[in-house]
Amino acid sequence: MCYARARRRRVMQIETLPVYSKLADESQLPTKLAERLPQGYQLSQHQVATYEALCGDDVDVVINTAMTGDGKSLAGLLPLLVHQRETFALYPTNELIHDQFASASKANGVLAQWQRPPRWAGRVDAALLDVQAEERTYARRGDLLQERFSEHKLLLSNPDIFHAILQFCYQHPGRARDWLASRVGTMFQQLTFDEFHIFEVPQVAALLTGLLFLHEQTSGRVKTLFLSATPRVDLVPLLERAGLRSRVVASAGTYSHGADPGQGWRQILHGTTLHVVKQRAEEWVDQHVDTILLPFFQQRRPHAKGAMIVGSVAAAQRLYQRLKAPFAAAGLKVLPNTGLTDRQDRRDAYEADLLIGTSTVDVGVDFQINFLVFEASSAGNFLQRLGRLGRHKGYVRDGKFYAFEDFHAYALTPDFVYERLFSGHDGEPALLQAGATVPREELQQCVEQAFPAPTTFPNYMKCWGRCLPANVIAQLTHPAIRDSYAGMRERLQERYEAAFDLKLGKAWGFGKRLRDEGRALLIDEAQAFRGGSPFPAAVLTRNERGGLSLQSYDLFWLLMNGELDLLSEQECRAKAKATNAEWLGIERLKPCAYFALRGYRSERSDLLIRLPPDVAAWDAARQQNAQVLQGLKVDLAGCPWLNELNRRLVGRKVVGLIMPGLHPIEVARRLRLPLLFPIYRYEDSNGVTGSVAFARQALLLDTMLRWRSLKTGQPDGPIIC
Repeated sequence: MCYARARRRRVMQIETLPVYSKLADESQLPTKLAERLPQGYQLSQHQVATYEALCGDDVDVVINTAMTGDGKSLAGLLPLLVHQRETFALYPTNELIHDQFASASKANGVLAQWQRPPRWAGRVDAALLDVQAEERTYARRGDLLQERFSEHKLLLSNPDIFHAILQFCYQHPGRARDWLASRVGTMFQQLTFDEFHIFEVPQVAALLTGLLFLHEQTSGRVKTLFLSATPRVDLVPLLERAGLRSRVVASAGTYSHGADPGQGWRQILHGTTLHVVKQRAEEWVDQHVDTILLPFFQQRRPHAKGAMIVGSVAAAQRLYQRLKAPFAAAGLKVLPNTGLTDRQDRRDAYEADLLIGTSTVDVGVDFQINFLVFEASSAGNFLQRLGRLGRHKGYVRDGKFYAFEDFHAYALTPDFVYERLFSGHDGEPALLQAGATVPREELQQCVEQAFPAPTTFPNYMKCWGRCLPANVIAQLTHPAIRDSYAGMRERLQERYEAAFDLKLGKAWGFGKRLRDEGRALLIDEAQAFRGGSPFPAAVLTRNERGGLSLQSYDLFWLLMNGELDLLSEQECRAKAKATNAEWLGIERLKPCAYFALRGYRSERSDLLIRLPPDVAAWDAARQQNAQVLQGLKVDLAGCPWLNELNRRLVGRKVVGLIMPGLHPIEVARRLRLPLLFPIYRYEDSNGVTGSVAFARQALLLDTMLRWRSLKTGQPDGPIIC
């Protein structure tokens, strides 16, 4: 009876308890830290433990797993603030770089509070390098990076740039191949990787490759800090195999849930009313804009501020259009913040009453909100998004502070997750009871059990990850620098082989064979940090200020979700009125098309990839493994300019993997792929249909299908092993 009632209900409510973090005993602080500590400043126990680990001689890598909102970023800055240890801090999104840079360098920021000059902090990303290269004609990007290294004790960037440096990508004629890579270890004493839980196995392989090079080059002088409230469980064994001594700053005993424990504790999260709903965001808004959404703000005005985080840019934009008028009529402002929002509009969105965003605001951004609606497709983004709420007592607008009265979240989950949480699954009891009050840590465990375990692609390190250390050793073998790395090169190779559990001799042979076969593009994809769309498009969007903004985005996503006008390169540049630096950033991506975005489709359209005759002739040996494809076309209803677009596409070479006879939904189900893993439907010149994946996704599937090929239904298809 109870089970039937739970299945019929679409909303369940629970309460999460407030969280308090244990403060460090001031009488036990290390001497140098105590001397430098600002008046009235109190550090949490985990912050001091992190500082001591980073300053000790018995640890190479520190992993801080403190809860969301408990000051992990400050923990990583303490060696800099106390001992002036130069720090290279790396963040997974440019949004987070800007947020952390502002926090460190503003007049009342962290550096000023600790009586350190704000000019110590600097930032660098690809867009900034483009601007500086344009301002200083013919300046090389490597030279600009080296300048940033020498100008700042705290340099904030992204791991993509760190990876490119340590894969020896910045080569200048007349200079040694290691001229920039060798400087990272001499210019910085600490590396900090924030929000590292979002890295997948290819990024972990890339970071490990770089860390081992630096560790050998500096004899362990450079310390590394990983920060994450939801860490990867496989990182510590990997570090141990690599010979890196690690320490996890454990959270056991450092948190109290519920009533204020009193002196010696600091509140970091407020209690929250969490409503779990089995519904999509657009459906929920249509049903509840007048009963829940608007009343929340109207009844608490001005003590309310909120965010809505959804899984699709198109959904976010449709929701923005749906809510703009009713919010304006109530004297409230709603603004979007997505991958197609320009930088100024993104900044403005944080001041709105309701921000509607996507994964651009998922990670680390410090929201001052008391209302949250979010879609969740995995345990990771459920917990990450919920972690945006309850961190602040109120917000500041126009210099005035407005206190929050309560905190509410609406988690929009798939049906099966909702059932596992509140009804049970396969005879197991429900993980949560409606109306229960639970600590955040218990909620995290329940959420992780309710969602499918993330796909980890364990064979990637051996299959494609090996291309990264193989490239480093090959670079160090170059005649111009070979003697400088004698001894170190052999030790580094041994550590790579232990960490990746392979022999690099086979990796070099593998790479040579691919290049000899004209498939070097596969190596290039494997050596990139996060991959990316092989079909980038430049797109003009209308910003909130009435002007046009120039963006880059994935072609296939635009085709399926956008109402588009195809432009020539010249038309796009003329309409955009972009600076040379902005256009340089677009040109570097080599866009396959230029568009003006007029709006968003009410429903996602079906896209069909058409494969050329030579692919139709492939035998089973070339199916279900990564190949180089050329001659692709797309088919989409209602596009008068499709022939022109296909003329631009047909010459492009891309990494791809085809699975004949299988629909993308079937592939995702049988391989248990992540919910948003991009696979497309194709048809070849013989009328055979199937699924195709591109770029990094093709390499990931390749590592799975080497050990578990899928029966395709085609006469010559491989059989399941």
